[in-house]
Amino acid sequence: MQARVHAGFAEKKHTELYEYAPSGFLILSKAGKITDLNINAGFLLEKEEENDRLKPALLVNMSHVIRTPLICFILFFLSYISVSSQGNQVTRDNYTGYWESPGSWNPQWNTPLTRDINQDIVIKGFITSSVGLIISPKHLTVEKNDTLVIEGDLELGKDAELIIQDSAVLIVLGSVFITDSKTKHIDVHNDAYFIVSGDFKVQSGAEMTHFKGDDAQPNIFIGGEIWPVAITDDDNKYASLNCKNPKERYQESGCAYGNFDDFQIDSLYPFYQSLICGDPPTITMMPVDATICENSSYTISGVTVTNGNDDYSWSHNGKGSLSGATTLTPTYVAGVLDVGQTVILTLIAKAEPDCADATDQMNINVEAAVIANASVDASICQNSSHTVSGASVTNGTGSYLWTHNGKGTLSGNTTLTPKYTPTALDAGQTVILTLTAKGKADCADATDQMNINVEAAVIANAGVDATICQNSSHIVSGASITNGNGNYLWTHNGKGSLLGNTSLTPKYTPAVLDAGQTVLLTLTAEGKADCADATDQMNINVEAAVIANAGVDAIICQNSSHTVSGANVTNGTGSYLWTHNGKGSLSGNTTLTPKYTPTALDAGQTVLLTLTAEGKADCADATDQMNIIVEAAVIANAS
Repeated sequence: MQARVHAGFAEKKHTELYEYAPSGFLILSKAGKITDLNINAGFLLEKEEENDRLKPALLVNMSHVIRTPLICFILFFLSYISVSSQGNQVTRDNYTGYWESPGSWNPQWNTPLTRDINQDIVIKGFITSSVGLIISPKHLTVEKNDTLVIEGDLELGKDAELIIQDSAVLIVLGSVFITDSKTKHIDVHNDAYFIVSGDFKVQSGAEMTHFKGDDAQPNIFIGGEIWPVAITDDDNKYASLNCKNPKERYQESGCAYGNFDDFQIDSLYPFYQSLICGDPPTITMMPVDATICENSSYTISGVTVTNGNDDYSWSHNGKGSLSGATTLTPTYVAGVLDVGQTVILTLIAKAEPDCADATDQMNINVEAAVIANASVDASICQNSSHTVSGASVTNGTGSYLWTHNGKGTLSGNTTLTPKYTPTALDAGQTVILTLTAKGKADCADATDQMNINVEAAVIANAGVDATICQNSSHIVSGASITNGNGNYLWTHNGKGSLLGNTSLTPKYTPAVLDAGQTVLLTLTAEGKADCADATDQMNINVEAAVIANAGVDAIICQNSSHTVSGANVTNGTGSYLWTHNGKGSLSGNTTLTPKYTPTALDAGQTVLLTLTAEGKADCADATDQMNIIVEAAVIANAS
C-alpha cells in the first residue's frame, strides 16, 4: 500500500519541516508527531468560520522556499484543524498510532491485533490501520475531531454500526462492503468526513438501514462504483454527493465515479493525496537561470527529480525551439525574436495518477549578438595623429580592445576613442585599426576595422636660382612637388609680373625697378590630408643693362697717336673690346684706355673707334663710338 499515514509521512518530512514549522500554528516533536498547538493557533481557531479564511491567507503569505516543501503537509494540517477542532477544543489524544501496534498508543487500549473486530472500538487521536477491518457485530466509532485511516477494505457485518462523530474523519483507501442483512447503519455527524477510495457495495442479500446524519451536512465522497441500494438521506442532508437525483436514491446511474470531482476541490483533498501519493515529486535545478546569445543554444544540466516516475515534460514561452522536451537535459535554441527577452522554461515532473505533479521553472536570458563599429576611414599626415570618433559597440559588455598593423603607437586602446600617432615608416602606407568588442554571455566577440591612410609630408622644390637682365624674363624650370595634392601657388616680391603662378613653370618679367635687385619667387604646395603646406623659394637676380661710354672725340695729327680717356662701362662684366676702321693700329683694345696710332693713309680721315662692353647675365652687349680726326701733317714749301 502507499505511505503509512502521518507517522511515516511526518517522519520522512521531519528534517525538512522542523525548522520551517509555522510559528503559531503547530509544534513538531523530533519523532515527527504533532505535539501541541500554541496559543496563537487556539486563538485563531476560536470560530470554525475563520478557518476557511485563514487557510488561503496562510498559504499565500508563505514564502516560496517554505511553501514548496510544505504544501502537502500544511494543506493536510489546515484540513485537519478544520475537521478536528470545535471552538477552542483540540483533539483530545494527539498522537499517532497503528492499528496493529496498540502498544504505541497513549493511553494504551486493549485493541485486538486481528482484522476481525468483535468488540466496540473507539478511535481517539490519529490511527492508521495497515490492513482492512471487519466490524461485526460491534460498533466502530471515530471520536470527535479524530481520524482513522484504513489502508484496505472496510467490511460491515451483522449488527455492525459505523459512527463518525462531529468533525471526525474516516478514510477507507479500499472499498466498503455491506455483507449482512442486519447491518445497522452508518452514522456521519456534523462536518464529518467519510471518504471511500474504492467502491461502496451492498452485496447480494445484504441490507443496510440507512445513512444517518445530524443537522449539519456531512462530507461523503466515494470514488468507485455505488452498487444499487436504497439509502435514506434524511431530508437531503447528502446533497454534497452531487448525484443527479440525490433526494431518494444513491444509485450507480446518478453517482458512480462522480464524487471525486467534487472531492478534489475540498480542503481535505491534499491530505488524502498525501495518503495515496506518499512523498510528492520535487525538482531541484542547479543552476536556476542561464544567459545565452541569440545565435546559440543552451542544454540544461544539473536538474534532479526526487520521487518522480521518470515522466517529464518541458515547455517554454520563447520563439525558439526545444528538443529533448521529455528528458532532464533538453536543449533550447534561441530564435531571432528571443533577443533581449527572458525565455521561461517550465518543467513538469509527473506524479502518480491523482497525485500532484511538481513544476519548476528556469529563465534563459537571450542576449543580442555584439555589434562593433570602428567608424569611418581617415587620412592623416605622417607628422600628425588621428583620434577615432564615431566608433560604437552595441550589446557589448563594455570591454573593448584596439590593435593595429602600423609602425606607430596607439594610445587609449581600451576606449572607443583611441589615438594613433604614425612614424615616418608609415608614410605612404595604410594602417589598419581593428576594434574587438567582447560579447555578453556566450556571444562571440565582434570585430570591425578602419583604415588610416598615412600621407607623406609634401615637399616643394622651387628650382635653381637665376640671373636675368632687366629687359628680359625668366621661365622657372626644374621645380617639383612630391606628395602634394596638385595645387600650387607662386608668389614674388618683385615689381614685375608673374604668369602661370599655379603651375610649376611660371614666367617672371621684371620691371625697370627690379634692375639690380633680387626678386624672390616662393612656391607653396598644398599637402594631402592634414599635411601642412610646403614652401620653397628661388632667387631671380635682375641685372641692369650694360652702358658703354667710349669717351669724347679727338683730333690728332697723322704723325701722332691718341690714348682714349674718359671711357667707361656701367653694369658690364668688365669685358671690353675696342675696334676701329682706320689704317693705323690700336693697342690696349680690351681696356678703357686704348691707344690709336694712325698711318699716312689716315691723314685727312676720321677714324671711328667702337667700344663694345659685355652685359651681365643675358643682357645684350652695349657699344659706343668715338671719332679721331687725323689731320695731315702740314707741308711748307718755301719756294
